[in-house]
Amino acid sequence: MEKREKIEKLAQDKDEAMLLARVYDRITLAAQRNIPAATCFLSPREQLLTQQLLRGTELRFFGGAAGTERNMCCWLPDYLDESWLSSEDGPCAAVCAEFFAGDRLSHRDFLGALMGAGIKRETVGDIFVREGRCDFLVTREILPYVLQNLTSAGRARLTLRELALSELEIPAAQVKTVRDTVSSLRLDSVVSAGFGLSRGKAALYIESGKAELDAAIEELFRYFSADRIGEMTARYRSLVEPFVWQQPDLLHEPLSREEYDRVAKSLHKEITENREAYRESLKKPMPFYIGVPEPQGDELRLMWDASFDFAAEDITYTAELAKDYRFTTTFWTEENIRLPETVVYALPAGHYFLRVRAANESGYTQDAFDYYVMETGKAYGMKSFFVEADCSVTEDFYDE
Repeated sequence: MEKREKIEKLAQDKDEAMLLARVYDRITLAAQRNIPAATCFLSPREQLLTQQLLRGTELRFFGGAAGTERNMCCWLPDYLDESWLSSEDGPCAAVCAEFFAGDRLSHRDFLGALMGAGIKRETVGDIFVREGRCDFLVTREILPYVLQNLTSAGRARLTLRELALSELEIPAAQVKTVRDTVSSLRLDSVVSAGFGLSRGKAALYIESGKAELDAAIEELFRYFSADRIGEMTARYRSLVEPFVWQQPDLLHEPLSREEYDRVAKSLHKEITENREAYRESLKKPMPFYIGVPEPQGDELRLMWDASFDFAAEDITYTAELAKDYRFTTTFWTEENIRLPETVVYALPAGHYFLRVRAANESGYTQDAFDYYVMETGKAYGMKSFFVEADCSVTEDFYDE
């Protein structure tokens, strides 16, 4: 697929298309010339689009520190390692702006001041504000202009200085706990309650994320066409077959020539089957993890992560307890559980297995990620645990 077609497929508007074109040109030109390159700062969405646009190119995303939201897309030649990104010659610089603590400036104040000074948003990375000080990231090229022209924010006077990236002080992430009652654990209901959105708008956000994933899958499927797979296989076989069918490689070849041919011819069929398996998986609730049961007096609390459904259907759970991984000795079952937890009576000391299955309104089911490891393989969808003599619970953990 040509550059223009890729960008038209990914971009939502003209501005986004122009940005992606600049990113594409900068990175591909640097790779051709084998020189380092970095783009402007990109939003999380722009970073995702860049990864899709330049799929197959070894990219690094760097915003001045670990965990930054706005990052540059970087390409490095073999003679440079990642330490170059945070060096004095790297593409990113940090600025410390100090002010009177009583002025109580916010992120909005600093972003507005930067824009008001004629500095483009794309040249500014993350902004970290705390009492009396703001650290923020900019592109190396714009640093002198920022130091000279950013003199105030809001009504506060600023004292600016360049800051080494190693001296950045990133405030701890602020977490807000939201307690609410929802009609069901449908994903759109939870997102709506957590972020103060209407359920309709929450559903749109969920669907847009799925649409991006769908687009990436379809792009890969188109790229790995039957013709392309055939050409790649033929080219690879011409290189390796002279060695595969002679000693010493022949001693370790697990396939006959006929089996080798069948595998080569079935590669595109396998890709097609995987694509259909992905589509089918979206009809099911998403998989989840089972937690370690917790003793609570005379009861045992069973809990697991909430599953969700891309079609925003209601989800119910079925939980079972047994003394063997085949569940031939199931001694407790509860169906139509609407919350991701339930309680049972306290269990005597012993080895137990908890299996949980999620089901949506359409009847599709999904088992948990967890599995039990045996000598002969793995049994999926269950948590193995021990109840000790003192009634404590220990997870049956297997270090693979």
